[in-house]
Amino acid sequence: MPAAALAAIVDAAAPGGRVTGVRRLHGGVSEITHLVRLAGAAGERRAVVVRRYQTASMQRWPDAPARMWRTLTALAAANTGVRAPRPVLFDESGARFGAPAVVMTREPGRAGLRPRDPERWLRDLAEAVVPLHQTPITPALAFLNRPRDWPAVPLAVAHANQLARHPLGEVIRAVFQRHSAAMSRLPLCLIHGDYWAGNTLWRRGRLSAIVDWEQAALSTPGEEIGYCRMDLALQRSETDADAFGRAYEQAAGSTVPFLPVWDLAGAMRVPGELELWLPGFQALGLTHLTVEECKQRLFTFTERALYRAQQLDGG
Repeated sequence: MPAAALAAIVDAAAPGGRVTGVRRLHGGVSEITHLVRLAGAAGERRAVVVRRYQTASMQRWPDAPARMWRTLTALAAANTGVRAPRPVLFDESGARFGAPAVVMTREPGRAGLRPRDPERWLRDLAEAVVPLHQTPITPALAFLNRPRDWPAVPLAVAHANQLARHPLGEVIRAVFQRHSAAMSRLPLCLIHGDYWAGNTLWRRGRLSAIVDWEQAALSTPGEEIGYCRMDLALQRSETDADAFGRAYEQAAGSTVPFLPVWDLAGAMRVPGELELWLPGFQALGLTHLTVEECKQRLFTFTERALYRAQQLDGG
């Protein structure tokens, strides 16, 4: 990491102090992440996480660093209890870090997908996202509106490529089209945008933080919950996906409108080649999963969601 970057980190996080260690963190291909340990002027110890965005990432999501920074800044100001890192430093141009970079507090805990208490784990996963969805949409968050995505673009259009390749694509497209108008009138809230267990940290069996905020957006809770339910069905079981959904609705005090349709939307977000996701599951402890098993689980989840969606409003 450039000396100018380390100096900027010290100035922002530990004025008068020094860097005591730098370590590359595992995970991420298009972003390079480091843990930087610091000693303050009085000897106090602290650590920050530095994420630098490489060319491939910037080409795909050119606003990812700014979206991460501005979202974390707004969450810190809102103080609504969302368990997220706090922003420390932003180098939008990459002048000091050699690439656009976000520096944030290091939160306690580590990622993992093999909990000792699955029931408690699912409840924590569900309850942690409720304060996020209840965060007031202040002017500081208005930038998160996505003009090229839902609700500006109907789901059938947003997922057109995946629908064209899916064996149930035409039937799913009809479901999206049937409910598109009503869904577009749902009130918007703040969502993480990529909420699955791999983007959470855990300490002593409890959820300690939600990380990786590059895809934060304004949507409805259904988009978040449907996506996470799909992921839980993929890596664990539909029983766990259902338990997560029930725990969320209980914690939120309301049902999730059009949840079966959002389940389908979540399923359509899976890449055409599940091989792209499998290493992430395996790195977090699910070494037993195979591509074929994941494909079968995804298809079963999609079939069930389609059946339930077709029952909405007598469809």
